[in-house]
Amino acid sequence: MRKFTGFHLQFLLVTGILLSGFPSFSQVNMCSQVDKVIARMQNVHYSPVAFDGDVKKQIVAMYVDVIDAKNTFFSKQDLERLQTKAATDGLCQAYAESVELYYKRVAQYDSLVKVFLGKPVKFMKGDALVINPSTSSHLRKSSTELNVYREKKIRQKLLDLLYDKIIGDSLVFKTEKDLTPAMEKELREKLALREKIYIERLVENKMLAEERLRAHFLNAIAHRYDPHSDYFPADEKKEFEEHLSKEKKSFGIELSENSDYEIEITGILPGSPAWISNEVDEEDIIESITDKKGVKHELAYKGMEYLSKILKDENNNEITFHLRTKANEKTDVTLIKAVVENVENAFTGYTISDDKTKIGYIPLPSFYTDSETDEGLGCANDVAKEILLLKKDGIQGLVLDLRNNGGGSLKEAIEICGLFIDEGPMAIYKSRAEKPYMMKDMNRGTVYDGPLIILVNSMSASASEVVSGCLQDYNRALIVGDVTYGKGTAQSVFPVDSVLSVNSAQNGYLKITIGKFYHVSRKSNQEKGIIPEIRVPDIYSSIDFFKEAKTLYHLRNDSTSKKVTYVKSTNGINDAVKEKSKARIAGSAEFKRVQELADSLKILAQNDLTVPLEILPFIAYMKKQDDFMQRIDDAYTRKQEGIKIGNHAFAKTLLEVNEDEKEFNQAVIDELMLDPVIAEAFWISRDFINFGK
Repeated sequence: MRKFTGFHLQFLLVTGILLSGFPSFSQVNMCSQVDKVIARMQNVHYSPVAFDGDVKKQIVAMYVDVIDAKNTFFSKQDLERLQTKAATDGLCQAYAESVELYYKRVAQYDSLVKVFLGKPVKFMKGDALVINPSTSSHLRKSSTELNVYREKKIRQKLLDLLYDKIIGDSLVFKTEKDLTPAMEKELREKLALREKIYIERLVENKMLAEERLRAHFLNAIAHRYDPHSDYFPADEKKEFEEHLSKEKKSFGIELSENSDYEIEITGILPGSPAWISNEVDEEDIIESITDKKGVKHELAYKGMEYLSKILKDENNNEITFHLRTKANEKTDVTLIKAVVENVENAFTGYTISDDKTKIGYIPLPSFYTDSETDEGLGCANDVAKEILLLKKDGIQGLVLDLRNNGGGSLKEAIEICGLFIDEGPMAIYKSRAEKPYMMKDMNRGTVYDGPLIILVNSMSASASEVVSGCLQDYNRALIVGDVTYGKGTAQSVFPVDSVLSVNSAQNGYLKITIGKFYHVSRKSNQEKGIIPEIRVPDIYSSIDFFKEAKTLYHLRNDSTSKKVTYVKSTNGINDAVKEKSKARIAGSAEFKRVQELADSLKILAQNDLTVPLEILPFIAYMKKQDDFMQRIDDAYTRKQEGIKIGNHAFAKTLLEVNEDEKEFNQAVIDELMLDPVIAEAFWISRDFINFGK
């Protein structure tokens, strides 16, 4: 049966082992990689780093923070040991020691778990686990303190399983004794299996483990320059490029791991090989696969990382999937990768209307581009097409939604600015070695010159900020929403090897920050973001540590002295319409509720959390957390009144011949109708069109 994947507008939300002391071939190669990464970063990065002992310690701290994200293995003493090694003997030597220490600490944790879960676990009165989001380092000071923390975490995990069972089986717990010895043993055995699988995935496949540790260490070096510089292995480069493209090569299945550690098909992309086969369904379980060479890979307990490595391999374009269906039947399906539409970047235009006014609405998920063709057409061309189709429907205003749009191609951003501005500079770009220069759209004229609103939020970044900042400076659009992320830098991808060779891909690639961009006002949004003229509450609007300014080693805000000449529009949305919108937002019970949730979430995110480790207090604590999360889920559940959202005429024609797409389209429209920010953008447009000129 064919099924399609759901699309949801994002209202809410934003990663052999050496055991001896003698250098092996892999160590020597790692040393070479470290040196090459540093050399490449120093030569290319916008702001090179002075590699002293402190910088090396900072790199090790970021690396440990990633490989021990759950604070399960390393103590602060371990970190300091590795940092001292890095400062005195070098990064490569610190990495080698970290690998040995990592496996030693994982083994120790494994032993502790087995002993602790090998006997009944007691939940002591007054016991609690304190989680410290307010501190920068979450490591325990010593191995003794770490073991105490580990035991508390195991108790918490057991209580999590108990709570899931209570909710799933509708159990009522009135006293501690309601946890029977048989139930307690069942929970311990279930957790013991989970921990066993967790440990095996970390260390059993030594090739994957070494690749993972290497990549995290090299990535930490890149991140010390700034948070947007990254290292990635060769097999991830293709995935990165596909993320910025309208199309990608895929089998067409979306996967996740269920609670039984099985790989489950959760979505099927329309038009993909899986879709066309008509033999794959959501909720099918992939028990094993056979690659093109005939090698069968059993997937029991192997996890997503193991399977993803195989599926992403460019040599594995043909795979036989051995499935277990929802009806518990076994079936084999052979699929061949094909180029499919990247649903992450797919969008269409809609109309929003009442009895008097009709405006266009375009949600742009990213600034994708097509680097594979000579034309290089990307999202700017697609946005222009949608505008023309909406204009045929007689729209009187337009809303471009850049919420949750994290950026992409700077070229596409400049071209989108040019759709709304006749001529003039769109932005200023400054690289490391060159003087700042103007970025202009080479195409004269506009595609749309009517009333324009840009929607942004805290997850609108980079290219989104280029567009919103440019149109704001020109007074060409009204910016509505939350303060944007604050990324005013540009990146490009380079091979680690500065001299290309047959083996260059083995050393991976670097995404390196190579420049900054400034707006025509000569200001930068780096650190600060774009500030909307009309502020609208957002669930995450109060949590500032999600912003660029709170990231480690970000580049600082500055301005440029480049002389700029540009002409502001005199046809912007006037102050009376803006004040009416602000009053409407201030008086909205819906927006007030969202702001209250945002403030509560800020308190939870920025203060220490004390999790009780007694049965009844823990159940009460979890119910309180569930109630809060339900309030967040229910923040946007009221259908907006007084407006209709539909398709432009061309889309309606296409939908008439495809029932599945028609159903999918209606689901998207139903969700758009729940969004009060879209409704407010319509009211602003209506006021300006009908009364504000």
